Amino acid sequence: MMKSARFNLALGRVLAAAAYADGTLDEEERRALEDLLFRLPQWDAEQWRTLSAQLDDPERLGDFETLCADLRDQLQDPGDSEIARSALESLRRRLPDHHPELKALEEVLQSVFGEAPVSSAGSLLHKLKGAITAPLQKQLRLLGQVDRAHRDLEESFSARVRKSWPKHRVPPEGEELRHLCVGAAILGHVVHLDGVVERGEVEAMTRALVEHWGIGRDEAQAVTEVALEESAAGIDLYANLREFFEHSEEDERLRFLAAVFQVAAGDGQANMTEIEEVRRIGHGLLLSHQHFIAAKLAIPRDHRET
Repeated sequence: MMKSARFNLALGRVLAAAAYADGTLDEEERRALEDLLFRLPQWDAEQWRTLSAQLDDPERLGDFETLCADLRDQLQDPGDSEIARSALESLRRRLPDHHPELKALEEVLQSVFGEAPVSSAGSLLHKLKGAITAPLQKQLRLLGQVDRAHRDLEESFSARVRKSWPKHRVPPEGEELRHLCVGAAILGHVVHLDGVVERGEVEAMTRALVEHWGIGRDEAQAVTEVALEESAAGIDLYANLREFFEHSEEDERLRFLAAVFQVAAGDGQANMTEIEEVRRIGHGLLLSHQHFIAAKLAIPRDHRET
């Protein structure tokens, strides 16, 4: 297990315990918490599923004092310490200036990083519970906006794909169609990275859809055209990555990451900006750095910036 994945799990357990401090974690609060945690770097799929299972049963999280001690143990590594600080700071940034819970979160940060005397478990839990209330509420509002935009895009995308589908072929429906649209939206995002849609990228995207989903070239061209138009204004990348992750197995995600790299190099060369975005997509699919390197090395050296 990667060190950062262990840290993510330790942090996730502490925040989950705090969120459960009032005895409940309703479905909307849980989704907001999961969305905050999913965006941390370097999760692995096994640890993410472990945390998700523990959110179903808070008693499996363990006692709060032990959870905090485990989190502090993970902060011995300077790299993980920076990830921890960044993750907790991201919660702090969701609080408006002068918000009464801002001081509570700052005290939690100081305690966790040893910059102040460690509070008792009960005191720290109380502060942390208060400190994440407002971020979760804000995240719920943001998720509502993202959900509406994502749902509108998905409905528009799906309707246009059905309409554009070759008349002599039966279009996919339900989960199959949504999965195709989500994957195409991610590929379209990569094509739009530099603001210019190159012919080679369009061809690479069409070919990727044929190879990954096993659809015909006419169908893939129709999906590519719709995806590029629908994603031109931008997408919530993490919302799409999480949906793709939840409806795929690791083998499919590995093949899809290779397809993403092929699209990035479709104009002749994947530049550093595109390579870093592919790395971010790999992280968002909960794939390892080794998986990213394998996908990168599958692209000829003269087709990627070094």
